[in-house]
Formats: sequence, structure tokens, C-alpha cells
Amino acid sequence: MTEKITNFFNAFKSIFTGMSISMKYLFRRAVTMQYPDERWELPERYRGALKLKNVMGETELEYLNPEFSSYDFLVNEKMNADKLAPCTSSCPANVDARGQNALIAEGNYEEAYLLVRERNIYPAVLGRICHHPCETACKRNYYDESISIRVLHRVIAEAYFKNKKRKTENGKRVTKYGKVGIIGSGPSGVAAAYDLTKSGYQVTIFEKRQAPGGQLYSTIPKYRLPREILAEETNELAKSGFEIKTGIEIGKDISFNELRRKYDALLIAAGLQVSRSLPIPGAEFKGILLALPFLYAANFGEKTDLGKRVIVIGGGNVAVDVARCALRLGAKEVIMVCLEAKKEMPAYCWEIEEALEEGIKIHCSWGPKRFLEGKNGRVS
Repeated sequence: MTEKITNFFNAFKSIFTGMSISMKYLFRRAVTMQYPDERWELPERYRGALKLKNVMGETELEYLNPEFSSYDFLVNEKMNADKLAPCTSSCPANVDARGQNALIAEGNYEEAYLLVRERNIYPAVLGRICHHPCETACKRNYYDESISIRVLHRVIAEAYFKNKKRKTENGKRVTKYGKVGIIGSGPSGVAAAYDLTKSGYQVTIFEKRQAPGGQLYSTIPKYRLPREILAEETNELAKSGFEIKTGIEIGKDISFNELRRKYDALLIAAGLQVSRSLPIPGAEFKGILLALPFLYAANFGEKTDLGKRVIVIGGGNVAVDVARCALRLGAKEVIMVCLEAKKEMPAYCWEIEEALEEGIKIHCSWGPKRFLEGKNGRVS
């Protein structure tokens, strides 16, 4: 009861205090203040009055283009200072997507391409097949939707290669150090060759296929990655000064010991060469194909033991590629089965959607126990 009475008097006290202040200024002459006009100097990258904090609020943009040997230190420094854009920090290669977008906005497409290539040697390739975690991390998602960073990789690559007057590297570099041999011309092998060449090494890549690219060349379906795009970008990288020798298989055309004698260092970048089978009864039956050999055969028009009805076991991105290739090779019905529930499938959601749009059926939470034998040792 005492508390209620106290609160009542405090309320009236507050009202009278406010009234006394109002009466104090009621009969005073009003004074109007006007600030002097002045020109505001806005930063060149000013994009409006939207207030953002930390890295997103910066208007003075520092491009992340130091020497490749110190790039990781710069990224780490900016991350510790909370000055690294989310798109860059979420990218496995820490590509300066923010710098790319800024250069595109200014019309500097070729400069944007070279900026991206310092961390991702294949902007044109990744512009078609990258899973773009940068777009998931993009802060623009909080307002409407992310910046289409992957598509912009493709845009700057097309602009870069369209310019026939562009000055390219002459391919002649002064060799400061020794000779390095690289086995395998996939992305890791080519990236190593590119960086080592810039550092002053004489580099030679050995590739057993008839063209460089590794799994990009041999197993990524052509409808996703045209071979001419990969070849054009690889040839451009080779102009930096390293050599690619194709059609040479180590242990067959040249021995490993001979390579050791010729080169001061060797890098084995052979990648994944063998598909995994299932350790269940009947896996040896005819008609059971492994993913990588099948994708290679599909890419290069080799004959495959494919029937009209195909079941693809697996729920990852490779399984989706296999299923979609099977349709393109004439299968009438393609069914995917996987152990995972639909929300747990390792394949990216857009890959699953595209498979469903093409008529592929997906049965989740299923797993094979054994294969049944039909006629002539073929799976039934």
C-alpha cells in the first residue's frame, strides 16, 4: 500500500516538474538556428545512405591483390581485425569477390578477371561449376538476395577472352631456381605450375590424357563445362611460362626414376583415379558400373553397358551427374537411391532440383544389401 502511494505522488511530481519547465520557456522569444551550407565530400564508392557496420560499411576499398606468397597472411590479418568480407572468408580460395564486384561496377572487367585469377586460376570454369558458398554468406541476403558472384566470374572471363587486343604474357621468364616436374594437369597441378613459374622455377607438367584439365576434362559432364572453355583458360595460364606435355603416362612412357634425375623436385598431383565400389555381394556382376569410368565414357563417346532402366546408388553431386548423363545416353528411366533422407542428401539443392526437372526419380532413405544375378551373369 505504501509503495502505491509513493508511486502516485512521484507521478504527480513528474507532471508538475514538466509543466514548470514548459512555463519557464513559454514567454521566451523563439530562436531559429541554421547551419551554413557546405559541400559534402563523398567517397568515390558511396552508394547511398544505408548505414552498415564494419567491413560492409567501408567506402574506401582495398583490393586483395598482394603477392600470392603473402595473400594468406593478409586474409588472416583482415579476419582478425573484422575487416574481411563474408564472401571472401567463406570461399575456400578466399577470392576477393567484393573487389571483383567493385571493378565490374566501374567497367574494369579484365582487371576483375586478373584479380580473381590470383586466387582462382579458372574463373571461367568456376563461373560454371562452382558451388558458390560466397553467395550463401553474402550479406545482401538480409535485404533481398545475394549478389550472383559465380555468374559474374563467367561474365568477366568472357569479357577477358573476347578482347583480342589484350596483351598476354610472352611465356619467357628468367629462371632463378631449379627445374620442377609436376605429375597431373588438374587444377592443383596447374595452380602449382602457375605459382612456381611466377616464383622463378622452370616447370613442366606431365599428363597421361590427350588434353590437360584432370577431372575437369575427363569426368565433369560436357553440358556443364564445355571443353573449349577449359582449354582456352589452361592455354592462357601456360603463357606464363610453364610447359604441359600430354599423352605421357608415368611408369609407361617415362619412368619415375628418370623424372627424379631430370628435375630438382617433383610434385605428384595425380588426384583421384579410382571410383569406390560397394562392399556387398554381387558387386562384380555385369551391368554394374562405377561413376568415374562411366562419366569418362559418357564424355568421350565410348560404348557403355547401359540398359533402358538405370538405378544410380548415391545421393551426392557425382551421383546426380551420373543420373543426368544416363538420360542423355538414352536411358528411358533413371532412379536415384540413397541412404540419406531428402534434407540430408549431400548433393547441392540446385543439382537435385535440376535432376527432378529432367524426370529423374529419387528414393531417399534406401540402401542396397546385395545385387541379384540375372541371365548370363548380368545384374537383374
